[in-house]
Amino acid sequence: MSSRRSSAEIERDIRQIFGDDFYDEALPSTAAVRDESDATSATSASSLETEVRSPTPNTSLTSEDSDEWTEDEWTAEEVEREQFPAPPEPRLNIENPENKAPLDYFKVLFNIIFLKKLAGWINGHASVVQSRPHKPQSRIKKWKDTNETELLTFLGILFYMGTVRLNRINHYWRKTHLATFSLGNYMSRNRFLLILRMLYFTSEDVSRDIYLAVEPLIDYFNQLMSEIIYPSKELVIDESMVLFRGRLAIRQYIKNKRHKFGIKLYVLADPHGLVHRLHMYKGSADTEVGGKGHVDKVVLKLLEPYLYTGHSVYMDNFYTSVGLAENLLLKKTFCTGTLQCNRRKNPAVVTKKKLSKGGFIYRYNRKGVCVMKWKDKRDVLSISTEHSHRMTEVVRQPRSRRREAGRSVVTSKPIMVVLYNQFMKGVDRHDQMLSYYTCEHKSMRWFAKIGIYILQTMFVNAYFLYRQGTNRAISLEDFREKVIFGLLPPKNISNPRPTFPTHMPSPLDRNDSGCIKRRNCARCTSRKKRRLSGMYCPDCNVGLCIDCYKPYHEENGLLG
Repeated sequence: MSSRRSSAEIERDIRQIFGDDFYDEALPSTAAVRDESDATSATSASSLETEVRSPTPNTSLTSEDSDEWTEDEWTAEEVEREQFPAPPEPRLNIENPENKAPLDYFKVLFNIIFLKKLAGWINGHASVVQSRPHKPQSRIKKWKDTNETELLTFLGILFYMGTVRLNRINHYWRKTHLATFSLGNYMSRNRFLLILRMLYFTSEDVSRDIYLAVEPLIDYFNQLMSEIIYPSKELVIDESMVLFRGRLAIRQYIKNKRHKFGIKLYVLADPHGLVHRLHMYKGSADTEVGGKGHVDKVVLKLLEPYLYTGHSVYMDNFYTSVGLAENLLLKKTFCTGTLQCNRRKNPAVVTKKKLSKGGFIYRYNRKGVCVMKWKDKRDVLSISTEHSHRMTEVVRQPRSRRREAGRSVVTSKPIMVVLYNQFMKGVDRHDQMLSYYTCEHKSMRWFAKIGIYILQTMFVNAYFLYRQGTNRAISLEDFREKVIFGLLPPKNISNPRPTFPTHMPSPLDRNDSGCIKRRNCARCTSRKKRRLSGMYCPDCNVGLCIDCYKPYHEENGLLG
């Protein structure tokens, strides 16, 4: 095995082959190489010493001076931040808001323009469905175009189903001795189901992009909210899940949400729960905010009308990063939130520091971004371009054991964490309000669920606007009741139907060959006998033979 040759031996062989003159002209001398190497080492050592001992950077540097301070440099001294002008005052663009009733606020969002749009979308979709081949008994063959008045009744029944929950839609029109609903006085069951089946939110062809089925409704909602109200300084960005377990490419799983499987909506709201803007997650099909930097694009898309005005946005660690915080600062928008430890540009001295309970460490960069780690029960990594690293005392709510002793606990928390906890609950509060009165049913298609979710969001927004405009304390239940009573007023019926069902026998239908479709007698079957009958009770929807018809109803207490 040959040993490794030294540089002197290699130089000697080259001189023997090519001569001394060629070697001196083509290659620098060993001394020159050594001198250049020593100079490079000295320069590296000098730059390293400068980096370690460099003073606190000048915070007055602008974006043009970025070459003087790299992105990886952080300091423990608080830097001077640029102060933006205060955003415009929150305002409600409604005439005489303090004198309006709940139904008036409802009709501010569900106005005549929206109802005409919705009627046009539904009628257009119904004409497309009618052009397809159907069975003779299909409901679509009886379709008649809907209008704004009928849609208000439809919405009243739909929201009523969120107040009174039944397992099946058909049960709202069922009349029994236990429950009798009067929805048939406003709209028949078949008509309601037909409008629900034709519910659509676009007039465009969705064959190439199925997600266009709800885009016009989302765009209308965003535009309407920007015209009705201007938000407060603090804004919240979070995601909301619409329950859906069917097959869909954009279905998501988020373990911390109430509905873990479903369609994700990005939401911009205020801390009180009023939703201002929505954007539906569409994966790689989203040409506007999809692809690399998706999260940053979503944030800028939601904040688009409110940039350059000095707003403060609060987000969780799904959205925040040092790069996004710096980008928002360039657009005169503050950012505060929790932060993932593996984000790019994070200061390693902060993320890798081991802390004891109550300890904290922080760093600022030249643009005014503060990254801070604080140890409570676990490490809390946060970021802010508005609030400093300073601590503040808070009174922690005592647990049940301490409440009995009458003691309260005073602890210290970073001010950015305290304000994050105070303002970040806006979207969760809105989802909480929606969860009390849900109108969706399991058999709905995905775009119908998204559309009804947005309709419910508009209803809850009307509730928040009513409380803000009138300064009246009213519960969501009472607000819904007043609106539904206004949409479904009592009707004077000259010949009202009997309160209790008549339970008159009725013959069963015949098949195509003319034979009666006989059914098993329910009473005989319960007695382990098999007897077919050609009649049934339409109110009980069971087959009964002539001998069991009266005993069956007497045994179940269904006769006067």
